[in-house]
Amino acid sequence: MRTLFVFRQDIRIDDNVWLYYAIQESRDIVPVFILDETILAQFPPHDKRLDFLQQSLEQLDRQLRQCGSYLHVYYGKSKELYPQLVKKYQCDAIYRNKSYGIGSLTRDSHMRQWCRSNDVLYKEWNDFLLVEPDEIKPYKMYTPFSKKWLQLAKEKYAHYEPKVITQIQSPAFVHHNQEAFAHLDKWIMTHWQINGRKDMLEQFDYESYHETRNTPSIAWTSTLSPYIRMGLVSIRKIYQTVRNKAKKSRELSWYETFIKELGRREFWHHVAFHFPETRQEEFLAKRRYIQRENNEERLHKRSTGMTGYPLVDAGMRQLRQENWMHNRVRMVVASFLCKDMIMDWRHGMKEFERYLLDHDSNVNLGSWQWSASVGADPKPLRIFNPLLQSKRFDPECLYIKKYIPELSHVDPRCIHDPLNNDLWYASPILDHYLWSKKAKQRYYESQSHYQSSHH
Repeated sequence: MRTLFVFRQDIRIDDNVWLYYAIQESRDIVPVFILDETILAQFPPHDKRLDFLQQSLEQLDRQLRQCGSYLHVYYGKSKELYPQLVKKYQCDAIYRNKSYGIGSLTRDSHMRQWCRSNDVLYKEWNDFLLVEPDEIKPYKMYTPFSKKWLQLAKEKYAHYEPKVITQIQSPAFVHHNQEAFAHLDKWIMTHWQINGRKDMLEQFDYESYHETRNTPSIAWTSTLSPYIRMGLVSIRKIYQTVRNKAKKSRELSWYETFIKELGRREFWHHVAFHFPETRQEEFLAKRRYIQRENNEERLHKRSTGMTGYPLVDAGMRQLRQENWMHNRVRMVVASFLCKDMIMDWRHGMKEFERYLLDHDSNVNLGSWQWSASVGADPKPLRIFNPLLQSKRFDPECLYIKKYIPELSHVDPRCIHDPLNNDLWYASPILDHYLWSKKAKQRYYESQSHYQSSHH
C-alpha cells in the first residue's frame, strides 16, 4: 500500500517508531507536514518559534533526502487537506503518531471518522510519551502516579533498541516546501538552534544535575524541553540514555531527580486527558471562588520586568529575550503573580503560551494550576518569597545582573532587599509580606465559601 505519513510532534527520523513501522508495512511512503493555518494564526508576527519550526522542518527534509525521500510541506486547514492529499497521492493509509493537545484530539477524532467512511486505513502510535494515559488509571496525586509510571516505563524500555531508518521507498512527486514555508515569518534565532542538543545527551553532566539545576546563572539544566516539544529528540532515547548513565554512576540521586522531571511532564498530560474540564476551570473545586485582583498597571509592570523584585523581573526579561525561562525562576514568577499580586493564573499561562519556545499546552496548564495551588497534586499553600529565593539561588546576582544591566554595579545585598533599598530601575509594586498574608486569607475564604455552599 501507499501510506501518507504525517509528521507532528515527531520532527525526526531517528527513533520515530510509527514511521519505522510504516516503512515496513508499505510499498511507498509520502512524508507530510501540515502548517495548519488555524494554529499559525495564534502566533504573533515575527515569532521566533516559527523560525525554530522552519529550521526543524528543513533539517527533517535533509534527513529524509539522505534516505531517498523528501518532505512535503503544506499550508491550510488540516481537516480539509488530509482528504485532498489522500486523493492527490492515491494513498491507501494514513499513519501518524498520537498527540494529546485538545485541538489534536478533536482533529484526530474527525480524521478517524473520515478514514472509516472512505475505506482508508488509519493507524496511530504513541511517540510523545513514555506511558500513555490509557495505560494508567487516573491519578490526582503525582507521587502514586510516578510510582506506577516508573514501573511501566522500566518494563517497556529496560532493553529498548532505537528504531533505525536507513531507506524510505518514496514515489516521485513535485516538491512543495518553498511555497508552504512562505507562510512562516523568517526571524533570526540567537539563542536556540535545531542542532543545539546534538551531543547533549552524551555530554551533559547528569551527576551534577540535582545540585545545580536550581541555580539560574549557570547552564546546568538540560534545556531539552523545546526539543522534546517539537519531537527533535525521542523521549525513549532520553530515558534510555539516562538509564545507561545511571548504571555506570556511583551516585544515583541525580537519576531520581532527572527521571522525576520526565514523569511530571507526563503527569500533566495524563491529568489533561482524564480531566478535560480543567482546561476551562480549576481542578480543585474549593479553589474556584478566590477573590482575585484586577490591576492592569501591575500586570503590565510584571510582564515588562518592572515589578521592583529583581529575580521576578530578570525572569520576565529572559522570557521575552530568549523565549525561555529557567525552571526555578518560573516557579518564583508564577508564585508572585498568583500569591503576591493575587491575580488569575490564566494571565501567566497565556503569557507563557505566547513566548515560551517549549510551550506545551498540557504542561503549561498543569504547571500554572499547581503554582496557583488550584490544580492536581495539591500541596499546602506554598508561597515563594522572591527575596529569599534570589538570596539563596542567585547569591551574587549573576543571573539578575545579566538581565537587568541597570543593576550591574549594585551590591547584591541591596538587590536582595528591594523593600529597604532604592534600586531606582523600578520601585516594588507591592510589599511581599503584606500581600502574601492577604493571599492566604483569600484562599481561606474561598475554601470556606465552597464548604458553606456545598453543605
